[in-house]
Amino acid sequence: MALVIRYSAGIASGVKSVGGPRDTTNTGVIQGITPINSLFDKVLKTENITGSTEYRLIYICNEDGFTVYNPRVKLISTPQNTVISLGVLSKNIEPAVLASETSTPAAAFKTKDEINAMPSGYYNFPGTTQLGPGEYAGIWIKREVRGSTGSGTITEEFVLEIEYQN
Repeated sequence: MALVIRYSAGIASGVKSVGGPRDTTNTGVIQGITPINSLFDKVLKTENITGSTEYRLIYICNEDGFTVYNPRVKLISTPQNTVISLGVLSKNIEPAVLASETSTPAAAFKTKDEINAMPSGYYNFPGTTQLGPGEYAGIWIKREVRGSTGSGTITEEFVLEIEYQN
């Protein structure tokens, strides 16, 4: 039994996964190892110099016939030149589509260090102790590109860990 990670179906100014319901199509599934550019666009030179903040919404979905208990998430690794933060939602909540990828969603964001400092070392979904068959919980991902005057290639990768009990 496993949870499935899906993009959100919302599109704003041609950018996908910026809110709205789950993308329930076959292409809506995020595989275990998926390039970050499938979620966020590449950092442009101007964004690297001035800095930028963008948001995406993904869902963990119980598409199995069994209930899972205590779902929670943590950031295992994050990029050096970018701050990644997570904002978790209660189960079965589908926030509105953002006006743009830079519009701030209503979520309490936590960085890797803040999540690691939590008593369990994981970020719990509010009011969500279980996900029954067909239920889901959202995760907002905030990417803050720090302004840099240097040149060179920025390599971005972050790793999420989703833990639950069956």
